Order: sequence, then C-alpha cells, then structure tokens
Amino acid sequence: MKLSIGESHGGQTLIVGYCHRCARRASKLLCDDLTLQELCQECWERLKRKRELACSLAALKR
Repeated sequence: MKLSIGESHGGQTLIVGYCHRCARRASKLLCDDLTLQELCQECWERLKRKRELACSLAALKR
C-alpha cells in the first residue's frame, strides 16, 4: 500500500512546509536566524554562500 503525502512509516504524520524563498515544498525546513524565514536546504545553503562571500569581500576592502 502506498503512503499518502501526509503519512510516513509507523503512522507518524509527515509535516510538509513551504520554503519562504522559492515556495517549494520540503519536509525539512531550516530557520534563517537573520531573516527568521524557513528555507529549504538548497535556499539555505545558497544564502549562506552569499553571506560568506559578502563577508570576505568586506574584509578585503578594509
């Protein structure tokens, strides 16, 4: 028997949310501490890389 989207093994409910950045559905969302948004793994990693790049560029300008 196939499971529906809202169910997982053992009768537990699988919570599916939406990424605040790309609006994709994801079962695991990560909270960004600066914007207080819930992001999927891909958007969270992309934002993290952008912030690291911005910090390194700011350090070079000093």
